[in-house]
Amino acid sequence: MRYARRHGTTIVAAAGNDHVRVGPGGLVLSHGSLTLPGDSVIDFFGQYEVPGGVPGVVDVAASNNIVNAPAPACAPDTGDAPYPVCKPVSDPHQPKGVGRENQLAYDSNYGPRIDVAAPGGARQFNLPGFDRGGTPGFPYTTADDFNAWEAFSTTSNWATQIDCFVFTGGGFPADQCYSTIQGTSMAAPHATAVVALIALLSSVSTVVARLRPSSDASCSRTTPSANFFVRITFAR
Repeated sequence: MRYARRHGTTIVAAAGNDHVRVGPGGLVLSHGSLTLPGDSVIDFFGQYEVPGGVPGVVDVAASNNIVNAPAPACAPDTGDAPYPVCKPVSDPHQPKGVGRENQLAYDSNYGPRIDVAAPGGARQFNLPGFDRGGTPGFPYTTADDFNAWEAFSTTSNWATQIDCFVFTGGGFPADQCYSTIQGTSMAAPHATAVVALIALLSSVSTVVARLRPSSDASCSRTTPSANFFVRITFAR
């Protein structure tokens, strides 16, 4: 990374998001990490998150912009774990309050080391679960009762984990499989595009200084010492 920066490269990363609090230099300040029920808990306290936490790297988390509204009542089987598509108003276990939007996605890191959060999403009410996408429909889908904007990418090994789809229409290369992706893997490219525009007009050292003021800080600061931005704009 030092070599890349010395040669004028700006590095943007989201790898290493484990729902932990990250401090200066990438030091993990909290105990535990993101796990699912039944899995062993890994404690990263005192270790370092890389590459996102490395000094000089723009560290990106994901925001969750769209949360389905809670319902007064749920149809049979629509509120069952592990992937409920309906959340009753009476259920208090909703992130940051019933029906709240613009919250940090559950899988994201937080804390003073995070530079910016970009749209990435966790469409299933921002509750833990392996929902990585794989739903057909572009640019918007309501399949399986979830409302989600889609972002497509050519897949490689992703296709072994989530469904992908081959398109025969114009503009799509032959024999390529496309899929929907969410989370920090989508937030980082969004932030990277804006960083690239800034870097065209700025030195590497001033990228973050210009990125933050151009962001919309509409996420409520419910987590101390964190900087969450759900919309990034940049103009000359």
